This record gives sequence, C-alpha cells and structure tokens, in this order.
Amino acid sequence: TEVLFFKLFFKIFLLCSATAAMESAFMRSSANVRLNQTAFSEQALLDCVNGSCSAADHGARNSPFDVVRTGYEYGLTDGWRLPYADEKQACPENGSLPVVARPFGYCYSIPVGGDDQDWMQLVGKLGPAFTGVNSRDRDFQLLRGPWNRDCTDNHRPTHAVLAVGWTPEYFIYKNSWGPFWGIDGYLYLQKEESSSANTTRCAIKSFLGFPLI
Repeated sequence: TEVLFFKLFFKIFLLCSATAAMESAFMRSSANVRLNQTAFSEQALLDCVNGSCSAADHGARNSPFDVVRTGYEYGLTDGWRLPYADEKQACPENGSLPVVARPFGYCYSIPVGGDDQDWMQLVGKLGPAFTGVNSRDRDFQLLRGPWNRDCTDNHRPTHAVLAVGWTPEYFIYKNSWGPFWGIDGYLYLQKEESSSANTTRCAIKSFLGFPLI
C-alpha cells in the first residue's frame, strides 16, 4: 500500500509541473485563441500516462517528458471536463473528450550546466520549464522562506517543479505543495557567487524541459 501511494503521489508531482509547463506554452502559443487562462485536465493525463515513477528518467519512463507524450497521444482537454479525483482511474477512450490543445513535442537541455546566463536565457526565451530537484531533506519538505544552501544529495532529482523566473539573488520555481510552503508556494533557490558551484545545487540543473504547442 505504501509503495502504491508513493508512486501515485510522485506521479502527481510530475503531472503538476508538466501540465503547468504545457499550460504556459499554450498561453504563449499562436494556437491559443482564448482570452482567459486555460487549465488542462491533470486527471486525464494521470489516467492515461504509463510507466514507472522517477524524475531522473529524463523521458525514459513516466517522467515529465512522458506526460507531454501522453498529451500528444490523447490531446489536452479542459480541467473542468475531467476534474482531479485524487486517484488514477480508467483512461478515457481516445477522442471521447474535446481536445483544446495538443503538444507536438518538447525541447530540453540535459544538463543545463553551471552558467546562470544560459539558464536565464532558456527560461526567458522559451518560457516556464519543468525540471527536477532533490527534495529528500526534511528541512526542504517543511520549508518556510527561501532555500539558501545545498541539499544532502545534490546529484539526483526526486521531485518535479516548474522553473518560472529569477531575481538578482534567486532562481524561482513553482512547487505543488500548497501556498504555505516556501514563499507563497514557490521555491526561491539562492544563487551562488560562483555560477559553476550552482550546477548541482539540489540537482536543480539536471535538466530543463519545454513543451512545444
């Protein structure tokens, strides 16, 4: 039971970051003819995505990249048509739900490297991107405020977040742990004086993924 709960819980993390990245890409796309923000159904993606659960797979099996592939195969529907149900259900028959958008691929950088300017150029040009972070530290899980140090494991991502921007002092990532975590639900990860030292901080620069819509 604990293993099944962990797998489902981890899939939710992957879905949140990948779905948010696709929503952002759609809002920036010429394919978007809507004037309001579009929220895609995470439940439809959860029901249809297959594979194991590992943020370190980089698309091999049930990573955020695999969620984007599921969106390509089945299309993306509005969130209100199939609301989140907190559990995996039967995959809707292909074509049974109206498709409002469909990703045609993704681009990614693995690894991003130690140059902060490269990171900012990618996110600034291509928009929000899903990425991995090591979240095993208890202090990280209960974080209030910014994160100003290394993690116990700086090499292996265990959790998916959404890279959204930066300040002169911090990189900013949207998390899925509610508004009371971090700063209003966002991870503010402090930059370091040496950009090369920032390469593996909490494994945050292991990869960046950008859906294409």
